[in-house]
Amino acid sequence: MKVLEVGDRKLRGRNKPVQKIDSEKTLLIIDKLEKIILKRKLYSLSAPQIGESKRIFCTKIPKDHLRVFINPEIIRTSSKKVNVKVSCPSIAKGNLAFEVIRSEYITIQAYDRKGRFFRLEADGELSYEIEHMIDHLDGVLLFDKFTNPKSIETVKNLQFRKPIKSKLIDFSFLEKPPLSPTPDSYVE
Repeated sequence: MKVLEVGDRKLRGRNKPVQKIDSEKTLLIIDKLEKIILKRKLYSLSAPQIGESKRIFCTKIPKDHLRVFINPEIIRTSSKKVNVKVSCPSIAKGNLAFEVIRSEYITIQAYDRKGRFFRLEADGELSYEIEHMIDHLDGVLLFDKFTNPKSIETVKNLQFRKPIKSKLIDFSFLEKPPLSPTPDSYVE
C-alpha cells in the first residue's frame, strides 16, 4: 500500500471534513490507514497521505492502542513548547528526522470510528504525532516547520521516543458538537 510523498499535490491544502462517519467510504479509509500503520510500524498516518482528502488520521504509539481521529480539532495547547525530532513516511520514506517545535501537551476533540465524540488530553509522543497529523490535514509538511537545517539526521541514529501519558475525558454529558467548522478552502 502506497504512502504519497513530497511533490504530490494531494499533500497540500486543507482537507474536507467527513460528513458521514459511518459511511462505507470512511470506514475503508480508516481500514487502509490502520493496515499501513501496522504493516509499516508507523506512529501515525493521515488520509491525505494515502490520497484521500478527508480529515481523518490514525495513531499507534508504542505502549498505546491504535487510535482513530475523525474531524479532529486541537482545542488547547500548552504554552510551553519543546523541540522534538520527528520523521514522516511522506518525506524520504520516513528515513529522515527533522527538529520541530511542538506543544508539551494538547487537548484534542474528534470522533472515533464508531462516530462517538471524544476529547483527549495528550502529552509526549502522542501529542507530537497528533500535531503532525493536524499539520497534514491542513496541507503542512514537516520541512515547512523544521527549526534547524543542521538538525536533520537519519532515523536509525535517533533516540527520541519517550513513553506517553494520555487521559480520555468523558464528555458524553455534553450535546454533540457539529462535525466540523466550515473552512475557507479544501483540497479536491
